[in-house]
Amino acid sequence: MAIVRTPILSFKASGTLSRSVTYGNWKTLNTVREYVVPTDPNTPAQQEQRTALADAVAFARTIWSLPGIKAAWNRQAARSGKRITGWNLFLTFLME
Repeated sequence: MAIVRTPILSFKASGTLSRSVTYGNWKTLNTVREYVVPTDPNTPAQQEQRTALADAVAFARTIWSLPGIKAAWNRQAARSGKRITGWNLFLTFLME
């Protein structure tokens, strides 16, 4: 994925141009990438992964609102040096 760097007060674009490139925004960065036709493999392995992620999200939702959990994971995400939220870091932890 290419990151678009433009002068201050410059353009912002989103969407697909002529089925060749797609412009968008990811974590406050303007991006440009090659247009790709989405696929849905629907293989047993993919279904297993989708089920595992759904289970992880369901579990995370049950404890995310407990005192201190959200703040602790958000702090950890900020310290990681990556552009990631505490929620995403927590789900990554659960999926490992």
